[in-house]
Amino acid sequence: MFWFNVKQIMVVKIYNFADITGSTHKELGVGEIIDNVLLNELEGIIVISSGNFSEAIETEIKAYAKKQAFNILYDKCPCAFGTYRVDTREWMKEIPNKQKKAIVKNFQTIIPELRKKETTTKHYTCETCKEPARTNLCNACKIFAEL
Repeated sequence: MFWFNVKQIMVVKIYNFADITGSTHKELGVGEIIDNVLLNELEGIIVISSGNFSEAIETEIKAYAKKQAFNILYDKCPCAFGTYRVDTREWMKEIPNKQKKAIVKNFQTIIPELRKKETTTKHYTCETCKEPARTNLCNACKIFAEL
C-alpha cells in the first residue's frame, strides 16, 4: 500500500492487490469497483473505507447496500425469536463499535487454532430446503410445516 497526494487536498490510498492476494484487482473481478473508487477519489468524491471488510460495522454495510439499491429485507427474520442470536444482537447494540471491531479482530487471531481442534458436533442438512440445520429439519421448515 502506498499513499500519494492529489490536488494538494486529498490523500488517496492505493493497495497493491498482487502483494496481498497474489492476483491483480482485475483478476479478482473487482477491477471496475477499484477503478470507480479511484476515479471518485480523483474527482473529489469522498469514499469512506472501513479497511478490512470483516471490520466494517453493520451500519456501514447497511448504508452501502442501500446506496447500491440491493434488494434486501432489513427487518428481523420472522424465524428468529427467543433465540441466543436475538439475545446476542441486543447485547451487541449496547457495546461501542470500537469494542465490536476488537472482538472480531481477536476472534480472527484464534480461528487457526480453533480449526485445528476436532469437533464432536454432528452437522445436519435440512431434508426439505437443504440448508444447514441442527437436526434433519430446520426450524423454518418446521414452522412452515405447521402452517
